[in-house]
Amino acid sequence: MRKMLLLLVAFAMLSLSTVKAQVVQANIYASELKVSAVSVDNEVEFTYTLNADAQSVTIEVSNGDVFAITDPADMTKGVHTVTMTLDASTADGEYTWTVTASSEPNETLEKVSGDDINYRFYYAKGLVVDKSFESPYFGRVYVAESHGSRDEGEDEDYWGENRFTDSGIYAFDPLLNAVNTEAYTGGIPWITSSFAVTQSAGSPWKLSVDDAGKVYIADVSNANSGVYVMDPADPTNFTSVFDDSGRDANGIVSGIHGRVTGIYVEGSGDNTVLYTVDRNYAPAGYTGSFMVLKYDIGELTAPYVGSPIVIYDNAGSRVANEHLTLLPDGRDGWWIYQNRWEDTNAIPSLVHINASGVRDYVSFEQSLFAGFSNNASYRGAMDLNREGNIMAVGSDRKVKLFSVEYNSSTGIPSLTLIDESAVIGTNIDGLAFDVAENLYVYSASTECFYQYTTPKADNTFTTPAPASQPVVVDNGTGLNAPLFAGKINVYCEGNQIKVVSGNAIQSVKLYSVQGQTLVSKQVPSTNECVIPAPAAKGIYLIETVTATGRDMRKIVIK
Repeated sequence: MRKMLLLLVAFAMLSLSTVKAQVVQANIYASELKVSAVSVDNEVEFTYTLNADAQSVTIEVSNGDVFAITDPADMTKGVHTVTMTLDASTADGEYTWTVTASSEPNETLEKVSGDDINYRFYYAKGLVVDKSFESPYFGRVYVAESHGSRDEGEDEDYWGENRFTDSGIYAFDPLLNAVNTEAYTGGIPWITSSFAVTQSAGSPWKLSVDDAGKVYIADVSNANSGVYVMDPADPTNFTSVFDDSGRDANGIVSGIHGRVTGIYVEGSGDNTVLYTVDRNYAPAGYTGSFMVLKYDIGELTAPYVGSPIVIYDNAGSRVANEHLTLLPDGRDGWWIYQNRWEDTNAIPSLVHINASGVRDYVSFEQSLFAGFSNNASYRGAMDLNREGNIMAVGSDRKVKLFSVEYNSSTGIPSLTLIDESAVIGTNIDGLAFDVAENLYVYSASTECFYQYTTPKADNTFTTPAPASQPVVVDNGTGLNAPLFAGKINVYCEGNQIKVVSGNAIQSVKLYSVQGQTLVSKQVPSTNECVIPAPAAKGIYLIETVTATGRDMRKIVIK
């Protein structure tokens, strides 16, 4: 009997562990934050998207309100809208707010995405996630298909389910639903004549996203060399960053740029700065290739014309392959990870450049990729988390995670292996973190991109709402203003509404029943105010503020 009980207990524990393994999901975060107008009853609707099921969700407003979500239905993966009541003492003004979501810890680097047919790409080179909280498209994943299946002459049944791709840009929302199934080409004649990366291929190439959510697209081909911009608000028309009217047969525009193989953008609007690794252009006074260049492009009301600033001159030619990734280290320095079959001192897999533009680290010195017979950093795919202390790279047919530390005296970095995935495929061409440290991986070997969760003991993330989505309280004297106790009359006369008060009126506002302000009029201390009546029939709310209080009442437009 005792053996039977032990067997049952063991079986139950095994079952529980199996169930737990089945519910591994992405590291959690909230996105697509939106807020409604505050109603006359102090109610406000908060909308958010969860990329995974949550154990807890909390909304905090800077007026001091903290709302813990209690309905389990509002904590599942997906889009949610909840209605909350603000503190009645909240004064007029704009308030920031955040959504904090928590879930169970994740312990390993593990694939969590499904096998959606829309994740199939023939030869994608660019992969990036919009990590800007201020972007209207925060959380989106973008893929640059450099050579579509249809470009290669494959028919619609190549992957089954009538899926085919063209050269261009594809987007996915934070839930990894396809935003577009036909490529955004932007009116650019992407080069599709060769599958291999040659002087006529690599079009489009690598991607970066600015703080406003615009996508920057590098092109390493001769005919299209340069950088293009896609605004997700109008993805049908791309614009060129540079004035390319003088482009020669080698893809060089004299005094400006050549074939762009690495790209990173920071800032937005007037503060936009573009960094590139240029395959074959050297500014005046320099010789060589694969330099890191800086362009202060700003708002770009017209194509940029002008020579760049050299950030790194690539002395010694340690950088020498088109398949590479350029990323800032968060300390005014840079990382470059490039395609190498074997990591060597002459041309290493990984290079670090300090804030002075000096190369102070190569991976060969730390023997990061020693012992691999091949494929040390094949395809040069890399990304860093937002804090810059975790690096993901494609290596030896796998994804490897490293912790990154810097010497407190010299600033020289060192890397320590944290975890690695199972074998994915030889050609890992794209890697990208989201804000919660989920990792997106594209392999040309499997012709598919995947989402992986990474180890995270505290699986909690706080997302701030963008500045464009504040909680706005605008009731003249605040939510806690006393209701007007004196005599007041409201009349509807033709296409006008007349308000008459026994006390001098300061302001009159007309609202929809949803709380949207339709009319707002300041009154110079008179006892009568006239405002236009809405054209649509229905019930409205009208607010009158005087020195002694606030009156809110319904009015019916017939």
